[in-house]
Amino acid sequence: MHPVDCCKHLDRHRKIRREISGYLHCDDTPARHQGKAAVCAHIGNELFASFSTTDSKSRLNFLQLLCQPQEQYRWCEEASDSLCLTKTAYPDLNAALALLHAKADQFLAVLDYPHLPLHNNLSENDIREYARLRKISAGTRSDLGRRCRDTFISLKKTCRKLGVSFRAYLHDRLTADNRIPPLTDLMRAQAKQNSPPHTKPLTC
Repeated sequence: MHPVDCCKHLDRHRKIRREISGYLHCDDTPARHQGKAAVCAHIGNELFASFSTTDSKSRLNFLQLLCQPQEQYRWCEEASDSLCLTKTAYPDLNAALALLHAKADQFLAVLDYPHLPLHNNLSENDIREYARLRKISAGTRSDLGRRCRDTFISLKKTCRKLGVSFRAYLHDRLTADNRIPPLTDLMRAQAKQNSPPHTKPLTC
């Protein structure tokens, strides 16, 4: 399998990740590319893992990665809560209430989506292997090398989540056997089995 073909496989995974996901875990870790500091962002859940290395750690860059292949997103509107607008005699408490008010949509999302996890352990565990690889390889030198590294670690993690042997998957694709179904099909099938009641696909 040519490296470019592997990248195409990952692009197909990115197209359906919001379709099959009720939530996404996200994290990032430092990376090296062409001798310069970079950032590797992880986006995934129990069905897949996607790694993307870029030069920026900005919120805009993260939203662009999250919404691939289409760059479209919207900001959450700040909720108005009378409790959070209460002024007290304690500056620290006022600051905490102001933070809750400013991010009420995020903090209270669990009420609308009770299946959302309250931690980020999955993403932190997924990205740990990338961090170990970074210490060994010290980074990539070309854009194709960067895409190949991100693609193969994404495919490896996704295969593991779906119960597919990564070695068998690579052999199947390299020999054009095609006995293993496309990972996108396996992701959709498992998402239907695991989907909690009233779960809606993610939108940006």
